[in-house]
Amino acid sequence: MMQLLWQLFESVQQLPRGPEHTAAVQTLKQYERRLMELIQASETARAAIRDVTPSADISQ
Repeated sequence: MMQLLWQLFESVQQLPRGPEHTAAVQTLKQYERRLMELIQASETARAAIRDVTPSADISQ
Protein backbone atom coordinates (compact mmCIF):
# COMPACT_ATOMS: atom_id res chain seq x y z
CA MET A 1 0.00 0.00 0.00
CA MET A 2 2.85 2.36 0.80
CA GLN A 3 4.30 1.65 -2.63
CA LEU A 4 1.05 2.75 -4.26
CA LEU A 5 1.11 5.99 -2.31
CA TRP A 6 4.67 6.71 -3.45
CA GLN A 7 3.70 5.96 -7.04
CA LEU A 8 0.86 8.44 -6.69
CA PHE A 9 3.24 11.11 -5.35
CA GLU A 10 5.68 10.45 -8.19
CA SER A 11 2.92 10.64 -10.79
CA VAL A 12 1.79 14.00 -9.46
CA GLN A 13 5.36 15.30 -9.60
CA GLN A 14 5.51 14.36 -13.28
CA LEU A 15 2.44 16.41 -14.16
CA PRO A 16 3.18 19.60 -16.07
CA ARG A 17 3.02 22.61 -13.77
CA GLY A 18 -0.35 24.22 -14.02
CA PRO A 19 -3.87 24.00 -12.64
CA GLU A 20 -3.98 20.19 -12.76
CA HIS A 21 -0.71 19.89 -10.84
CA THR A 22 -1.81 22.44 -8.26
CA ALA A 23 -5.15 20.69 -7.76
CA ALA A 24 -3.49 17.28 -7.44
CA VAL A 25 -0.97 18.56 -4.88
CA GLN A 26 -3.70 20.24 -2.85
CA THR A 27 -5.78 17.06 -2.88
CA LEU A 28 -2.82 14.94 -1.78
CA LYS A 29 -2.02 17.35 1.02
CA GLN A 30 -5.65 17.32 2.11
CA TYR A 31 -5.74 13.52 2.37
CA GLU A 32 -2.08 12.76 3.15
CA ARG A 33 -2.57 12.27 6.89
CA ARG A 34 -5.63 10.07 6.38
CA LEU A 35 -3.81 7.98 3.78
CA MET A 36 -0.84 7.50 6.11
CA GLU A 37 -3.18 6.48 8.96
CA LEU A 38 -4.91 4.02 6.66
CA ILE A 39 -1.59 2.53 5.56
CA GLN A 40 -0.40 2.23 9.15
CA ALA A 41 -3.66 0.58 10.23
CA SER A 42 -3.49 -1.80 7.28
CA GLU A 43 0.09 -2.80 8.09
CA THR A 44 -0.80 -3.27 11.76
CA ALA A 45 -3.77 -5.45 10.84
CA ARG A 46 -1.68 -7.54 8.46
CA ALA A 47 0.95 -8.07 11.17
CA ALA A 48 -1.75 -9.10 13.66
CA ILE A 49 -3.20 -11.59 11.19
CA ARG A 50 0.26 -13.04 10.58
CA ASP A 51 0.75 -13.41 14.35
CA VAL A 52 -2.53 -15.28 14.72
CA THR A 53 -2.36 -17.38 11.55
CA PRO A 54 1.22 -17.51 10.28
CA SER A 55 0.27 -19.79 7.38
CA ALA A 56 -2.41 -17.44 6.02
CA ASP A 57 -1.72 -15.82 2.68
CA ILE A 58 -2.68 -12.17 3.19
CA SER A 59 -0.60 -10.75 0.38
CA GLN A 60 -3.63 -10.03 -1.77
